[in-house]
Amino acid sequence: MKKILKCLLFLIIGFNILLIGQNAGIVKGRLTNTKGEPLPGANVIISGRLENGDTLDIASSSGAATNMDGYYSIRGIEPGNYILKASYIGYVTKKTSVVINEGKRTTKNIELTSASLQYQEVQITAQAEGQNSAINQQLSSNTVSNVVSAERMKDIPDRNAAESVGRLPGVSVQRSGGEGQKVAIRGLSPKYNVMQVSGVRMQSSDPNNRSVKINMISPNALSGIEVKKALTADMDADAVGGTVNLKVGKAEPGFNKSFSIQGGYSGIAENKFEDYKINGSLSNRFFEDKFGVKTTGFYESYNRGSHRLYSNFSWNGNTDNLDNFWLETVDIEDVDIDRKRYGASLVLDYQLSNGFFKYTGFASRLANNSITQQNEFGAHHKTWAGSATDSESRTTIFNNALRGEFDFDIIQMDFSTAYSFTQNRIPGDLSMSMGPYRGGSLLTGWSNPDTTTQGDEVHMTPVDFINTVETATDRAVKELSTFERNNRSSAFTQELNFEAPFNFGNYISGNLKFGGKYVQNKRRNDEENYSMDAATGINVSAIRDSVGKNWESHTGYKLIGPDGTRLQPDDEGLPAQLFHDPAYPVGDFLSAENVRDGIFTNKIDISRMNDLEEFARNSTITSPVGGGKIATNPMYQKDPFASFENDFNYTRNYMAFYLMPTLNIGEYITFIPGIRYEKFGFDYTAYKIFVTDQPGYPGDRSYYTKDKINKNTTEGENWFPQMQLKIQPADWLDIRLASTKSIIYPDYQAVSPYLYKDTFKAPRVDLGNPSLKPATSQNYDFQVSVYDNHIGLFTAGLFHKRIEDLIASVSYLTKDASVINNRTELSESALTSINTWKNLEDPSYVKGFELSWQTNFWYLPNPLNGLVFNVNYTKMQSESYYTYIRTKKIGDPPFQKTTFSDTTRKGRMEDQADDILNFTVGYDIGGLSTRLSYQYKNDVLENAHNRYATLDVHTKPYSRWDFTAYQDLPWAEGLELFLNINNITNEPDSRYQNKNAPRFLSRAEYYGTTGEFGIRYDF
Repeated sequence: MKKILKCLLFLIIGFNILLIGQNAGIVKGRLTNTKGEPLPGANVIISGRLENGDTLDIASSSGAATNMDGYYSIRGIEPGNYILKASYIGYVTKKTSVVINEGKRTTKNIELTSASLQYQEVQITAQAEGQNSAINQQLSSNTVSNVVSAERMKDIPDRNAAESVGRLPGVSVQRSGGEGQKVAIRGLSPKYNVMQVSGVRMQSSDPNNRSVKINMISPNALSGIEVKKALTADMDADAVGGTVNLKVGKAEPGFNKSFSIQGGYSGIAENKFEDYKINGSLSNRFFEDKFGVKTTGFYESYNRGSHRLYSNFSWNGNTDNLDNFWLETVDIEDVDIDRKRYGASLVLDYQLSNGFFKYTGFASRLANNSITQQNEFGAHHKTWAGSATDSESRTTIFNNALRGEFDFDIIQMDFSTAYSFTQNRIPGDLSMSMGPYRGGSLLTGWSNPDTTTQGDEVHMTPVDFINTVETATDRAVKELSTFERNNRSSAFTQELNFEAPFNFGNYISGNLKFGGKYVQNKRRNDEENYSMDAATGINVSAIRDSVGKNWESHTGYKLIGPDGTRLQPDDEGLPAQLFHDPAYPVGDFLSAENVRDGIFTNKIDISRMNDLEEFARNSTITSPVGGGKIATNPMYQKDPFASFENDFNYTRNYMAFYLMPTLNIGEYITFIPGIRYEKFGFDYTAYKIFVTDQPGYPGDRSYYTKDKINKNTTEGENWFPQMQLKIQPADWLDIRLASTKSIIYPDYQAVSPYLYKDTFKAPRVDLGNPSLKPATSQNYDFQVSVYDNHIGLFTAGLFHKRIEDLIASVSYLTKDASVINNRTELSESALTSINTWKNLEDPSYVKGFELSWQTNFWYLPNPLNGLVFNVNYTKMQSESYYTYIRTKKIGDPPFQKTTFSDTTRKGRMEDQADDILNFTVGYDIGGLSTRLSYQYKNDVLENAHNRYATLDVHTKPYSRWDFTAYQDLPWAEGLELFLNINNITNEPDSRYQNKNAPRFLSRAEYYGTTGEFGIRYDF
């Protein structure tokens, strides 16, 4: 196969060079406005030929779009005298003559005038300039795309890159702590999209799947964002939803400096005005502007605390009648999250006469430190439980790339070598759980429902329930535990591309692009779990004795509760009063949900909880092991199987080759077919763990076995035909069609060979499935755009995706080991619970349409000429199948047999919203610029039940208002004062067990309104 591809490529290159001939010429240049600023995405074409003083139309029009620096290049032009036409939305189209000489380069720079200056003496506003830049880059793209320009990102200084992307058509944001974290594109989960920084792919930052969190990236470090929604052959094929490229720009001529500082407000946090943010950048060019240096840096600290309510519901097996559901538990949480985000970028570039070298380095870290206080009320069994967690996490990304691009007239060549990694580290989540003494109930004021004849209490809302209960203080510490994780993904990438122009007579021109790519991915996950059972374990007595004797001398704290009484550990373990912190601030807890004051009774002293962990880590306990022997072990025990169950090492080798011609057919048609070949192979190391008993004493290792599994290379290959068609029958009309194929590689844990088997209680097997096939998607796009200087850009598009072999998690009961490829023996006397992954047999579908309109009203009389308007709406619909195993008993006892069959139910795809709306209206007048933004997202299927649609979990429709304003200050040019107010209406994130019954509220999370106020200086 490799030899065939190489021969094919060499034949095409040779034939191509013959077609070009030695007499072809090249025209190059730069497009700028009257201020000398580059116009990226402008369209430059050869629209006619001059002969004997007459302008003759030509059958085909060769052309090019300007890059981010405003440069263009048109190759393979026969010698002669031509007319160049340059167009850019918001500017007056300009025609100019150019002479092409045989085998020579001709330079033609073009300056365009703002359309607003053509009609009246007004200046285009800052917001309109950013909008025009985004429109032109979108129109010049060779595929279906959307753009957030650098100017627009400055106008809407979003908290992070995810928030900026979330304002584009077809994009919805998944939030964490009230701010955007990941993006779903066209109803497809974040793990089905590709994230890049300056063309270098970011590695997965989620320990459970292939998704990437982009909330650690500040928009201030970026020079623009592009989302491509249809693939070309030179793009990675696993972007089923889309590819998001976060651009980091290079240095402009001159010494440029920018600095901003701001303070912030958080509506939930106790210390409401302690948020702050600092950004800065420096750039310059040296050696006659050949060598450029640009560096940016940012640091921000802010609080993303929240108030949360979670509920669980049970049912009696009949899901058709909602009266058969009852409230099981209600969990309330106060979360205090301090986030710090900081990072820097460095861009070095050196310009040659025929190309450039460019180095881009980008690093960012998001650090979370959070305290969670929790109370859980059992509605069904009148129980209570409490806990607190002191959590710390660090997510780090680093992208590092060297790129070279060279123009040899007959052919262009570019290369890149890159190294990137993402690390997701949890150095230690410390949790303490509490419960009632001696298993007693702590709930009063509410009767226990009978599950067979439920009373009216069963149909209470979660808030109504917790507002009626009272809790006692007779509690004990049940467990102390620590969780650690180090998850790291890295990639080493080499890429080489060539591009050559061609002409077939007077009707067809274009270029041929081909190249290849090699990537080696590595991913490692390492987890550790430690715990101390202070209530039910066999070492309770030893823990009690050790704490009673050594606690005061070790910590300096006396065993005295908040009420001043002396406490002693007893048969129930450690008294909760020792760790109670009545002064812990939870604020006006969930007042928006009408939760009554004083309901938050469990507030654990975080410092004492940490003291207990340190005490436990440095203490030992003794236990009898039989035969009169005594064993000494650490008080804080490492969980041997939980610390290895999810550990793995993964290496993937990937290579790709592609061939992609661009054909300009006549004056109006551009056709871009292409073929891409991808091959992959991966190796895995994971663990097989068998649990057969419970430990007989602390440190007992006889109740489980642990073996390492080495899975040698698993390989696969795929071909991807990609086609794009662009038709421009008029200067104001753009029609695009695309037929593309993409791929979904299995999540890391899903395809891991790990196996966890527990036969001590009810038999259970959790295992990965190395036999999974990648899913593939056939995609179709149709888009029409209408544009001019008055309309702006109006776009309407349709999309349709058919996904084969979609990978889904499945759970079922069986005795048949063949369904898990005989990975382990199963019990013959009892059904084993299996949890694994499989490819769906039925195809899944996603379809919808997108509408967007971007315009500004520069042509209206003052003061209306300062208005800027953006709106987009996306309607989506999806269909997928969820698998469960149906059991059926055949025959009569005692000869009765149980059979199993795969059964599916149809439903929406997870993470898909039916409706997405973004609306922004801005206004500029003098030195004042304001913008009001609205976002709406309909309910999202967050968790699909494999059997019953009535048990699906949906989010509540989400709407949000944001406001931005900045004012030029008179003391210095480039000095601005700005204000941001986000989530003005304090919109919560909410979800329901059943969206048709509001009483089944399963989550409500309030973050409050946030604000930023600061100063920015560009000079």
